[in-house]
Amino acid sequence: MAMTVSKMMRLALLGVTAAHAFNNAGRPQTRRWMPSIACAESSGQADHPLRQTVLAIALAGVLTSFCTVAPAGAVERDTLKGQDVFAASCNGCHAGGTNSIAVSKTLRKEALQRYVSASLDVDEVEAWWRSSFHKGSIAEKLTDNEIKDVLGFVVEQAANSRWP
Repeated sequence: MAMTVSKMMRLALLGVTAAHAFNNAGRPQTRRWMPSIACAESSGQADHPLRQTVLAIALAGVLTSFCTVAPAGAVERDTLKGQDVFAASCNGCHAGGTNSIAVSKTLRKEALQRYVSASLDVDEVEAWWRSSFHKGSIAEKLTDNEIKDVLGFVVEQAANSRWP
């Protein structure tokens, strides 16, 4: 799931607060707050193993939050909803990943890689699908989110060879 900037900031603040609290445990609060690294170095406790662990966890949390941010314009695809929409709207022609119209162009991994996207990139599959002959079909009744969810489901099924 994509992480917002607000969540990243809260996570970073939590890490800094935890490190600061550990650095100042048992110390009277007579001076203004200083960054935790400076406090640890000035008190001679910089090498304390628990302090290093807390700081490492805080740093890992901050770095992980930056690594999990979704790119601009990225779309969450709910493959469980996609499965339901597929069963209700697409199963007539594509039951079990088949294709009753163009028999060789199934929804299986090999066919999608050959005819649509060699890398099985869901955005490439969506671009192909939107430019294909599906206009005027039952797909016209689907919302954009339903289409995204269905295509996420289809690509997931193909990529993991889950079609029967």
